[in-house]
Amino acid sequence: MLIKRVSILLVLSMALGAAFAVGQSDVQIRTNRPGANVTVERGPADGKAVVTVVDARQEPVLGLTTSDFSVSRAGTAGNVVAVEPIDRKVDVPRHTVLVVDNSYSLVERKVNDKRLADVETVAKAIRPIDDVRMVVMRDNKKMKIGGRDLHVEVLNSNKPSELQAFAAKACTPATVTDNTFLYEEMFAGLEILREMPSDGPRFLWVFSDGEELNSAFKSDVVSQAAQGVGNLRVFAIDYMPVSKIDEFLSTFASQNHGQAKKSGSAADLLAQFQQAASRTEHHYAVTYEFAAPPPAVAAAPAAPGRKIMTFQQAALFDFDKAILKPEGKEALKRYREEVREAMSRADRVTITGYTDSIGTDEYNKKLSLRRAQAVRDYLVSLGVDPSKLEVRGEGKANPVADNKTAAGRAKNRRVEVEVVGEAK
Repeated sequence: MLIKRVSILLVLSMALGAAFAVGQSDVQIRTNRPGANVTVERGPADGKAVVTVVDARQEPVLGLTTSDFSVSRAGTAGNVVAVEPIDRKVDVPRHTVLVVDNSYSLVERKVNDKRLADVETVAKAIRPIDDVRMVVMRDNKKMKIGGRDLHVEVLNSNKPSELQAFAAKACTPATVTDNTFLYEEMFAGLEILREMPSDGPRFLWVFSDGEELNSAFKSDVVSQAAQGVGNLRVFAIDYMPVSKIDEFLSTFASQNHGQAKKSGSAADLLAQFQQAASRTEHHYAVTYEFAAPPPAVAAAPAAPGRKIMTFQQAALFDFDKAILKPEGKEALKRYREEVREAMSRADRVTITGYTDSIGTDEYNKKLSLRRAQAVRDYLVSLGVDPSKLEVRGEGKANPVADNKTAAGRAKNRRVEVEVVGEAK
């Protein structure tokens, strides 16, 4: 009978069937999919475990079925009974830098209020799990970031109220800068993002009119800095009071998987920002089973002059194998000694293999025949006359129990040895 059935959430193993232990149960999960990686999320508890499956690009592998997995425990193979995909959404931190152009030019162009309104819109979307910095310009204050002395000041906060207050203070007529260090601001933002964890998406928001006058370097330095920042998306809001979007902001945003828009459009970009706040995780719920070693030999009712012995296949073979286990050989040795006289007097000895109902007819016939042949060969090695031995593979025919239950299927997986005509 079956002694264990476990439901488990699975992700693929490494190339060509690498195995991973599940928790403390010594159960190992294998797959025949190449180039994939398995991670156990939680060990078994009440017969359950959680694992995830990704390919070499760290993308989830979808559409897996029972044929894609195998299980074993202490070298003994089990049977994967069912596989069910399970998806769930989880929140992820967004690593974000808000670059706020606080030069006098935005006050002069009377777009200061629009800029602060857009900053507020984005700031309100910040969550406690997000990692956020805000960068503003400073005329007479420098910070060393990325190996450069930059005219910037940085706030580290993920509280919407603090972000809004910092931006408002930096953009008042009394505190705006006389100079314009936009490229230094953007470079600082990129270097800050580079140092943030890689466990979530990275965003650079730029709120500016696109004007650049006083930075110590040109736009190519900013573009180069962006190339080393993984998972980067750039959103830019252009406040220059003309219809055309600043060429550099537009190109830079599009080259970094983002978009540039004119003032008042932060809400349009916010939807894309919000989509990155969660991801879908893909798992598999897998049910598997192991057969308990039954008594090595069980007597079956026999007609006069006929003796039938039934060997449960779990006592002789590993799952889906036709090679006798050491304990299987010992069982056959004991049986050989018990029926030595009967076999010597018998007309013939018929060895018949059977399987349960799982699998195709053709496969089960072949497997049952190979197992019967393995028993025959071992009995011959023990001195049984090979001319008396007949071998059959009947597959799923003649079940002795209900194939709808695990215990029934275990009983149906058997080898019968019938001694015929020994009572002379």
